[in-house]
Amino acid sequence: MAITPAFWIGIGLIIAIITIFVVLAIRYRNVAVRRWRKMQGLFSTIGYFLMALLVIDLIYYASFDLPKAVGDYKTGFILFDILVGFVLLLYVLSFFRFLYLRKQGAQNIQAMPPRISRVWNWDKALGGTVLADTANAIGVLGGIGAHTLLSNLDGWWWVGQFGALMAIIVGISIFQRWLLEVPQANGDWWLSDRATVQASSILNILVGSLTLLSLMLPSQSNSSHVIANDVGPAGLTWIELFWFILISVLLIITIIQFVADPYRPQRQGAPRKYAYGISILVIFVLTLITLIVFQATATTSDYGSTAAGDVLGILAGFAWIAAEFWSFILISVGWRRRWAINVPKYLTWEKNIWQVTGALTIIVFLSAKINRGSGWSASEGWTIAFVIGASFAGFGTLRGIFVGLMNRFFKEREEQRQEAQAQQVLQIQQLERAVDVANLRRQNLVQARIQQLQQQQPQQQPPPLVVNQAQAHGGNQGGGNQGGGNPGGN
Repeated sequence: MAITPAFWIGIGLIIAIITIFVVLAIRYRNVAVRRWRKMQGLFSTIGYFLMALLVIDLIYYASFDLPKAVGDYKTGFILFDILVGFVLLLYVLSFFRFLYLRKQGAQNIQAMPPRISRVWNWDKALGGTVLADTANAIGVLGGIGAHTLLSNLDGWWWVGQFGALMAIIVGISIFQRWLLEVPQANGDWWLSDRATVQASSILNILVGSLTLLSLMLPSQSNSSHVIANDVGPAGLTWIELFWFILISVLLIITIIQFVADPYRPQRQGAPRKYAYGISILVIFVLTLITLIVFQATATTSDYGSTAAGDVLGILAGFAWIAAEFWSFILISVGWRRRWAINVPKYLTWEKNIWQVTGALTIIVFLSAKINRGSGWSASEGWTIAFVIGASFAGFGTLRGIFVGLMNRFFKEREEQRQEAQAQQVLQIQQLERAVDVANLRRQNLVQARIQQLQQQQPQQQPPPLVVNQAQAHGGNQGGGNQGGGNPGGN
């Protein structure tokens, strides 16, 4: 165990994270209805932000400190291997979840997520903005920038490898997330799936692939890493063998998901159906071909005389700029068209500028290195320039992580508000239905009563008056006798 500053920082972060969530659990353990609360949301966001910092600290510790403390080269990277395995395990779980939902049918795609979704939404996999910002920054800043500047520190090369892996996993996770969402037609182009999801997914995969190639192809700073003494089967280094297998598997997974799209008939237009998946397949195929050609043609003497790795590093920087600038454009257009923007959107808009500034510094830095050729050396001025640019990009990345976590709780609050409205509408509908049923019953009772009265009415009428003719005639005679007696008496 290497007792270093990164080790103590990790211990401190772990204690702070556990403290925050234990206090929140005790404070809200007796609450029957767990509604979103401002303080609870704030401290939870801080806790998850510290978890993101802990991941970054673990990557640094696994790449720098632990390998130096362990004599065996391979054993020293056991923590690094665990982190890589954990990321791949999460994606594998989400992929099996995709297959399960596909088998159940499209009507079950939007099923209520399980309790684990409070911590991790496995339908979303690793396709969130927090991981996207983290992956791009780790890969480009650490693997391309810091590794090129400080090539004597082997850890930055491994940091870049991890960043490349995360960026690729984030990109294909966004593709999987897009396949699981019901297609929605938006009249505004900046709100459409093509604008918001597809571009970010493709650009993230491109950043990861270019970062990988920048670290694997010939350059002066890559020679001590790519030509290593831990050669595996077929003359490949273990890292080369890992990438050959992983990219091949991701190719197969992408094809399976592309064919098993549950909403394929509902996606409008052939470009919308095919362009997204085909673009991902093309990037993977080109990356795999480049790695194969490099492995077949590279020699020991190539590394100091060629700049292929640096050129692809510049392209990775441009891909990162494109990803951030595209987000900047979407937010700016939406802001201009609707004249409304919330706090998370503004913070995202601002962090895009910070990250673009840092990526431009790295591009200029690598361009100067290529221009100077083999006589280039990292002067103090270039080191200061890189540190400033990396600070800008790092600040933007940390802000992006925090904003992404804030969005999680804003979305949760919005979902709860919509759920409450839906419950109110349901209650109103149930009340209206009960009133309708009561009125219908009342009408049926009235009609039944009327019919009953109509049936009883003939039986209740008085019998007709019948005059006895004999009695009527006799009465007249009696009256006549009485009248006739008066004259006689007179």
